Amino acid sequence: FSTTPLYFFCFFCLLLASSIPFFFFLMIRRPPRSPLSSSSAASDVYKRQVSTQSTGLCESRSCNSSSALLPARQLLADFVPTMLVRRALMTVGTMRNAGGRCSSSFTVLGIETSCDDTGVAVVRSDGAILGEALSGQSEIHAEWGGIVPRLAAKAHEDQLDGVIQAAVERSGVSMSEIDVVAATTGPGLALCLKIGLVAARSIVAEHKKPFVAVNHLEAHILTCRMPQPNMEQPQFPFLGMLVSGGHTQLVAVRGVGRYELIGETLDDAAGEAFDKVARMVNVDGGASLSKLAETGDPHKLALKLPLLKGPKSERRPQFSFSGLKTAVLRGVETGDYSPADVAASFQHTAVQHIALQLDMALKQTRERFSCVVLSGGCA
Repeated sequence: FSTTPLYFFCFFCLLLASSIPFFFFLMIRRPPRSPLSSSSAASDVYKRQVSTQSTGLCESRSCNSSSALLPARQLLADFVPTMLVRRALMTVGTMRNAGGRCSSSFTVLGIETSCDDTGVAVVRSDGAILGEALSGQSEIHAEWGGIVPRLAAKAHEDQLDGVIQAAVERSGVSMSEIDVVAATTGPGLALCLKIGLVAARSIVAEHKKPFVAVNHLEAHILTCRMPQPNMEQPQFPFLGMLVSGGHTQLVAVRGVGRYELIGETLDDAAGEAFDKVARMVNVDGGASLSKLAETGDPHKLALKLPLLKGPKSERRPQFSFSGLKTAVLRGVETGDYSPADVAASFQHTAVQHIALQLDMALKQTRERFSCVVLSGGCA
């Protein structure tokens, strides 16, 4: 019995020693990542050097696809070394003075593969587009009536290297003269975003360049402030009307990284609704529907504006296209209207609906905006 405490002491020491690696693993392990919701801050997608507030830049819908969206934060963690991102932000941060203007010129290679177009551009910090190249996929997706993520990703993979080479050659600069590499990290189709990020990662690793992650929707909203000759930049704050294939949002833009969601769609995005109505009249996508609408009568098919029920005092700036699509479908099923008239009637009502909600937002918001900025892939 005299040796029993010694045995227990030795057993306890062995147990403690074997547990140290396990506890160390728990301490350094990252918490599980969860998809970003509509109330998440856009600048939370990647650790930016600017302080941020709540924003409406969300990734709840995209490109009329059933493919799940991959959170941009997860894409960054999986494909881009964190230190490169931090170094890029520090590099770009040193290029700006207190007023937000660039104190020295720098050149950016930008890669965009969030949906169906493969786009690359070489842009200087003064807004000059030195070179650009684009590869579209409209012919690939035409027969499907919408974007097929797997086909889109395959096309990106096949075309991206050539598009990058063409943009750089047209810019007249070498890779050594490019200061920063930027790529879209979301929202978008996960398969497509991955292609662009892998390519960006390869360039960053080979040429020792810093990397900057770009939020797709934030880029839409802030493109208007890109320096352009003989064009005045919108001043903060302004009201952003974002209309794209996957998003329809009204955003108060008070600065870089400072956004507030004023209103958004309750169901389908505007671009998604256009694509679905296009399939009803057997044309290839929303762009073809708009072209067809030019030859139709916008008042032929009577369609009611959405979200007009209830007292005006209780209405809020929101969008809804689900009921409008159903009304169009019923009109098509009667066989009394030509495709051109259906397209014109739908487009007229949808645009009127967007304009009405925009007007409501301006009236209900007490803030004085410098202007309204219309942006997005369907703008």
